[in-house]
Amino acid sequence: MTLIKRNALLLLIVGFGILVSLLSTSIKTSYQVFFVAMSDDFGLSRGEFAWSGTLFMAVFGISSPIVGYIADRIGAKHTIIGGLFFSGLLFLLMALTQSFTSFLLLYGIGAAFAYTAISYVSLGVLVEEINAPKLRGLIYALVTNGAALGFVFLAPLWLYLEAFLSWRDIYLATGLVFVLPLTLLAIIVLRFSAVGQVPVADQPEPAVPERFRQRLARVFTNANFYYLSLGFLGCGVTMAFVDIHLVAQLKDMALSANFIALSLVVLGVAEFIGGIAAGLMCDRYPARLVLSGFYLLRAVAVFILFALPSQLGVLLFAAVFGLSFMGTVVGTSVVSLTIFSKEIKGFAFGFVWLFHQIGAVLATQLGANLYDLNGNYQLVLLVTGVIAMVSALLVLRIRIRVADPSRADAATSVQRA
Repeated sequence: MTLIKRNALLLLIVGFGILVSLLSTSIKTSYQVFFVAMSDDFGLSRGEFAWSGTLFMAVFGISSPIVGYIADRIGAKHTIIGGLFFSGLLFLLMALTQSFTSFLLLYGIGAAFAYTAISYVSLGVLVEEINAPKLRGLIYALVTNGAALGFVFLAPLWLYLEAFLSWRDIYLATGLVFVLPLTLLAIIVLRFSAVGQVPVADQPEPAVPERFRQRLARVFTNANFYYLSLGFLGCGVTMAFVDIHLVAQLKDMALSANFIALSLVVLGVAEFIGGIAAGLMCDRYPARLVLSGFYLLRAVAVFILFALPSQLGVLLFAAVFGLSFMGTVVGTSVVSLTIFSKEIKGFAFGFVWLFHQIGAVLATQLGANLYDLNGNYQLVLLVTGVIAMVSALLVLRIRIRVADPSRADAATSVQRA
């Protein structure tokens, strides 16, 4: 394969990864924006309706190692194609159901599994299949930064459409887009782009497949796994506040739809910038130090919103939190993909995300319950900021060794991390 052809293939796959990452956020941003409308539609309080988001967060965590294992075995491309089609079906079914119990199961279980299949874990395995270790951080930042674009484009779009259409109409249209053109595009790009055949170095002979129990032992006997995962739990807590409660809080502050949209755009733009910066920094500097710095930045953002519940405070929060949003994800991903060998990367990364979602579950439901109790999110913000600071300290305990000595690039990456 010529250098020009290899680079063109690399750009094609990365570009499609960005598109998938962007559209995958439909599952979360639509729920975020329509949280109040859907609560009212089903005749429930926020605390009661939040159980659907809580279940989503829990199943996302549980399904992460499962999806990682599947992606390790059948490849990221097949996992993503199936996830896109399944996502479309779920949007259609959620648009039609009149029962909250059905919605709870469709969103909390089905959409969570579908989102896992088209987001961070599968995209992490896709980055490994691209086989460009010297650019691992940057490429992962690029393909997952579609999440930032979701705040820039999709969240404002939902806010705009909410004035003309019901959330059910929007879910119906979104489902049709996923089921038909997007899934077809995925098949064309991923089935015919030879994912995993972008050679940059001689590859070792494939290892003998390990049993599930062996893979499990290799993950949970690694001390770094616990520091990384417990720190990532704090990321889940803080991100869940933004994903579930931020728009509701801004509406409670009687801010206009235009200002809320502006805040989400600022958050998304800052997130995109922070994600790219994190990728470049992780490729050049010790990843655990970069990761710790982004956790501290996130704590600062939360304390800003706690101390300044005003338009100025909201914009400052959006900018600072946005810079940290993907920084913690990219930093955690680079460390995780470095400390575990190729055969179990997706599986191990999935368990790291499980801890992330434990934090998200706690923040989603307890945040809603505390709101119902106090009538505001101030206590939630205070606890969230403290947890982010603890995460910054935990990841500094990580000490990385070579996970796979047979790969020369791994040794280089380990020294950087």
